[in-house]
Amino acid sequence: MKLILSALFLAPLSASAFSVSGIPTATTCGNNTGSIDITPLGGTPPYTYAWADGPTTEDRSGLAAGDYSVVVMDNVGGTGSWNGTVAGGTLFVQTTFAGGFACPGESNGSFVVVQSMFNGTPPYNLSVYINGSPASPSGTNGDGDPIYYGLAEGDQFSVSASDAGGCSGSHDDVMYGPFGIPIAVTNIVAACNGANGSVVLDNNGDWPANIIITDAGGQQVYQYDQVTNELITGLLPGDYNIQQTWTWSMINGCTSIIGGFTVPDLSPNCGNVHGTSWYDLDADCVRDVGEVGIPYSVLYIQPGGQYALTNGNGAYGFNIVNGSYTMTQLDPTLIHYCPATQPVPFVVNTSDPAVDFANGSTVPLDLALYTVQGVARPGFNYSFGGIVRNQSPQVSGPVTVTADFDPTLNFISASPTPTSVLGTTITWTFGSLSSFALVGFSASFGVPAPTPLGTVLTNSVSASNTLAETTLANNAAIVQATVIGSYDPNDKVAATSSDLSQDLYYIDQDEWIDYTIRFQNTGTASAIDVVVTDTIPAELDMATFEQGAASHVFDVSFKPGRVVEWRFANINLPDSTTDEAASHGMVGFRIRPRLPLLAGTVIANAANIYFDFNDPVITEPSVLTAEFSTGTSRGSAPTELLVYPNPVSDLLVVSLMGAERLSFRDLAGRVVLEARIDADRIQIALDGLSAGTYFLVVTNAGGQAFMRPVTKQ
Repeated sequence: MKLILSALFLAPLSASAFSVSGIPTATTCGNNTGSIDITPLGGTPPYTYAWADGPTTEDRSGLAAGDYSVVVMDNVGGTGSWNGTVAGGTLFVQTTFAGGFACPGESNGSFVVVQSMFNGTPPYNLSVYINGSPASPSGTNGDGDPIYYGLAEGDQFSVSASDAGGCSGSHDDVMYGPFGIPIAVTNIVAACNGANGSVVLDNNGDWPANIIITDAGGQQVYQYDQVTNELITGLLPGDYNIQQTWTWSMINGCTSIIGGFTVPDLSPNCGNVHGTSWYDLDADCVRDVGEVGIPYSVLYIQPGGQYALTNGNGAYGFNIVNGSYTMTQLDPTLIHYCPATQPVPFVVNTSDPAVDFANGSTVPLDLALYTVQGVARPGFNYSFGGIVRNQSPQVSGPVTVTADFDPTLNFISASPTPTSVLGTTITWTFGSLSSFALVGFSASFGVPAPTPLGTVLTNSVSASNTLAETTLANNAAIVQATVIGSYDPNDKVAATSSDLSQDLYYIDQDEWIDYTIRFQNTGTASAIDVVVTDTIPAELDMATFEQGAASHVFDVSFKPGRVVEWRFANINLPDSTTDEAASHGMVGFRIRPRLPLLAGTVIANAANIYFDFNDPVITEPSVLTAEFSTGTSRGSAPTELLVYPNPVSDLLVVSLMGAERLSFRDLAGRVVLEARIDADRIQIALDGLSAGTYFLVVTNAGGQAFMRPVTKQ
């Protein structure tokens, strides 16, 4: 037996081919400054390297422009190869806003041409244009770099330069600055016998501002820096003034904006009804340690038809005038332990009555699996992951997650550490999930460089626990990715529950839509904060929103106007040039269409992605058309569809045989204009639309919907 074991351990590994990834960096201005970063994907280290031009190092630097190739051999004779091109570079032209961004309504922005950061041979010959006109410098900084003053927010400028050796390059940019939109005051809650009024401040998409709030007597009651959306509580009734300033370091002395608001007074004849609603697992009407509150539960108050809402921990509070009332929990799945009878009467008599709700639940144990995935590109990393959520107040048994990944992929790592990785199967084991708890998982893989574009990678994931569930239909998922080449790293994709089509929502087959919003920091520094917003179109039912998995820790909230906002605070997302694999992020959610859903309905939805204080990256819209599974599929725009002129300033001509209706949607998927069509050729007046890009959706008599982008000047 010992001899057999020794033979097994000493048996040589068999040689096999593996892939090699290479990332070339261009030269600068004809100098030998190019480089290539090589990474073997697979095989058995250590490796040896044989470049066609002689060197045997892994990575290369100091390269001239040209074609390069390398053969890599691993420790057991397996081989892989890479070939690629180091591009010839141009003169790197750099500007900064060190002089300051422009203030609202003013022309006090400036920029500096930073010649010390050029990569050529001085002296440099500069040609600068502002809004298409030649510009002369207003002075120089301490390093002798020229400064250009007098720009307003939105002014465009370009710099062309050449060095002493004739190497040339250019840089185009635009002057930034806040728009000067006054902060909006929304959701004013009246105060009752004390400092319990509240308001919400919203910057309407403008730059974050510093806010100072003073009362009618000029006393400062609130100060907050970099406000975008903020709930302010603890306000007495009365009038308040707002001082709004932009004092970020890149903005020079922007003018304050003064506004105001009033917190109404319900006093003295009022009170605050308050309490907690929770799942009472032992039915003793006492909230014990480990018993969770019922989050975001709607409470109905009569008379008056008023609604209160519990917070994430199950607590609520509601100011109301004196009187006799009743309160009812509207969730039909709750079993009323204490009080056992509802509606529950309560009286407000210049008092703060407490009404608590101890509840059981008719909802049986149910675990649900939610998945998200990144983009698959040859020679780069690809990842998928997800969460398992307990959708009930019942406690689950120990949870197991199993992922079978496509054999094309090379496993790299997983988080948390798996229980096992055997062949193409990854297994994680977790403890029991308490009420509404969740666990997350993810795995990273290398996509071999020779993988053909269009290859479909198929991965399957399933979750189970040791106790019986009400349904297993939501415990498994197929995660498919198509290998692609160059792509927009910020996108939004949709998958229907039937997974029968990427373009159609089948009314008789589908139940819901899974959306995944993917983002990547392609800048030159890490993003400290990332904010993603999604305006849910009217065709989708916000009441059915279910939060899915995400790549990083986040907070999610609903904002006015059907907006969902995810905040990735302190994400510190590295830029793609520093750490390409870690520069990606994603978030997913599930939602159902609003019923009844008619054939031909177009569900278009885009997302906005904010990296720190930069302008939002707007994804291409995800578009689904509702059809019956036996109906006609949505096609691409036919040659008979004529849309002109495009861009358009006023009248747009739309011509399509058999067209019945059209609509214009903005980049968030909202319908901004729609009309019935009673002729094959019509003119549409667009003078009421703001300048920007819209999506024209035309539906013909056969129920087919066709989309064209239209730019309104």
